[in-house]
Amino acid sequence: LQPAPNWGSALTAVNVAVLVGLLGVSSYTDCLWRKIPNWATYTAFLWALAINAAATLLGVSGLEPAARFPAPVGISESLFGAAAGFSVMLAVFRLAGSGAGDVKIAAALGGLLGAGPGVTVIVWCHIAAAVVMVGGLIWQVGPLALLKVFARYVGAKLFPTRIAAPVWSDRKLLCGEVPLAPFFAAGTIITFLQGPIL
Repeated sequence: LQPAPNWGSALTAVNVAVLVGLLGVSSYTDCLWRKIPNWATYTAFLWALAINAAATLLGVSGLEPAARFPAPVGISESLFGAAAGFSVMLAVFRLAGSGAGDVKIAAALGGLLGAGPGVTVIVWCHIAAAVVMVGGLIWQVGPLALLKVFARYVGAKLFPTRIAAPVWSDRKLLCGEVPLAPFFAAGTIITFLQGPIL
């Protein structure tokens, strides 16, 4: 008599492979060309739906993941996670001007991981990006100069008639483009090392 296949482990392995592929390709292209390809995000999202639909049909979704690997969450949680990731990053896109590829990768990650872990990845992604950016700027211009530029930028937003906005070169310093895909990868690793906080 053949033992029954372990569908939970098999689907978890596929989920991890898709996740690693998405983050690897996106990090590479974002660092080189500041672009996250649609074929990577759309394909990962379709895989997320297929994996989680299969997990729901086979009754293996929502199982405790082995060794902290992201197990399938089920089709409804996958769709909810994709919507949550998309919505959070769309708000960031509107407020801070991140790229549209960042919105799509967040939706794909939400589809693969579920809502709580997906949004946690976004939080850690931005914390890691902020730490690296601020560290780089402190190294580049020094802490006092950075603090002055930041204070003037905030002051000009709050009191535009009293405080002059920073000059263009200073504004450019604060608004430099950052490839977020590697930070999504870092956020994913942190999330699964310490466990989702949301």
